[in-house]
Amino acid sequence: LTFDSETFYSNWVESVILYITKSKLQLIESGKENKVRLLKGSLIKTINTLLFALHNSRIKMELYSKLINKLIDLTKEIEGNKHVLSIYIRLYRLGLFRVKGFNFIFAKLFIRLK
Repeated sequence: LTFDSETFYSNWVESVILYITKSKLQLIESGKENKVRLLKGSLIKTINTLLFALHNSRIKMELYSKLINKLIDLTKEIEGNKHVLSIYIRLYRLGLFRVKGFNFIFAKLFIRLK
């Protein structure tokens, strides 16, 4: 039994996209539109994990780019701020993830801002 990281991360991103899409519809149908912003936490955590996998050479740059683009396209659906997300990705890749509280602050910013 071998572990294929490309398949794992691809399936995981697809499942997160499906989860966010279906959860958004259920929240809107139940009249809880104000809770949709909380789905941004799942999105930022997924991006964080992909960045960590790229940093540790668990996935290739081509796969990373493909999966990140899918997730960034999802920000439109949950009214996420692409600018905060792109700044987060750039700073993470520069190594600022080592600063205590970096991921926490950007997650809070991304969830709060439209």
